[in-house]
Formats: sequence, C-alpha cells, structure tokens
Amino acid sequence: MSLGSLARKARHYHRENGTQETLRMSRRYASWRLQAVRFLLRNRGKMGKVGSALKIRGDIRLRASTEGTVTIGDNVELVGTLGRSTFFKVGGTLEIADEVFINRGCEIYATTDVTLGYDATLAPGIVIRDSDMHAVGGGTVQRDAVKIDPGAWIGTRSIVLKGVTVGQTAVLGACSGVTRDVPRDTVVAGSPAEVGREP
Repeated sequence: MSLGSLARKARHYHRENGTQETLRMSRRYASWRLQAVRFLLRNRGKMGKVGSALKIRGDIRLRASTEGTVTIGDNVELVGTLGRSTFFKVGGTLEIADEVFINRGCEIYATTDVTLGYDATLAPGIVIRDSDMHAVGGGTVQRDAVKIDPGAWIGTRSIVLKGVTVGQTAVLGACSGVTRDVPRDTVVAGSPAEVGREP
C-alpha cells in the first residue's frame, strides 16, 4: 500500500469516526506493522519475496527447513491472539497471495506446495496439510499440493488435506473435513465435506 493510498484511507476514516478514534486506530495499525517487521527480521533467512503492508497481530510462528520457501503478497494480515498461535511448518513452498487474511490458531504444513490465492480467508483454527505427515503400515509418506483459489472462504476449524483444490469463491462451512476438490462458487460442509449449494 502506497503512502498516498494510506493517507487517503486515514482521511476517510477521520471523516467517518473523528480524531480520537483515528488516533486509536493509527496506534493499532502502527503496532501491527511493527510486529510484522519483527517477524520478518526473526525469519529473514526463511522468507522469499514479501509484499508491502504486511500486518501481524499476536503470535505467528514459522518453522522452515533450508529447502522451504515462504512468499507473502501485499496487504496480508496474519493473526495469532487469545492464546492461539498461528503456525506455519514449511519444507516446500508456501505462497500467500495479496489480500489474504489468516485468523488465529491456524496451522499450515507445506511439505511440497501450499498456495493461498488472492483475497482468500481462513477463519480461526484451520488446518491445511499437503501430506500425510508420516507413513502408514510401512508405506511411503503421501504428498500432494494444496491450492486455495482466490476469494475462497474456509470456515472455522476446517481441515483441508493433501491434493485438494478449493475453487474460486467457494465457501467451506465450519468443521468441514475436505479430502477432494471443491468446485468454484459452491458451499460445502460436513466431514467428509459435501456440496450443499451451487449458484
């Protein structure tokens, strides 16, 4: 976000809410940006490209291997508050596009590739895993990329498993267990998740 754009937003907010509220919100915004700077400095060896205006509220934790790559777009907001850290474990690629919002208590495990598209929203307590994490019955660990398309909304405490693509502007109801692709512009819910409504 450019300084000019930020100034325009501040003037509009001031007209709507007055001086005291604007000052209060400005202090909060500055705090979120400062937390983002601290996060980036703490993880500077693990980050790829990072866009502008990253905002962080609360405890965000990143564990990345030497092969892991994290990229973050513009105007991304990450939340880890109320005793619920947000946690990223990256051994492959984690790509977070512009305008993505990730709420508190989310866990993302990217051993191959996890992509969160433009304006995707993750409600509290989401788990995304692109692998089985361990072998079953002496076999090999199964891995496959996860893709959350632009504008998708993932409801509270949902789990998205390996190989899944959640289509553009799809909505996952709370506590959904997603094991197969979700078509765009649909609402799914349940475990396993089933389509509840189409346009």
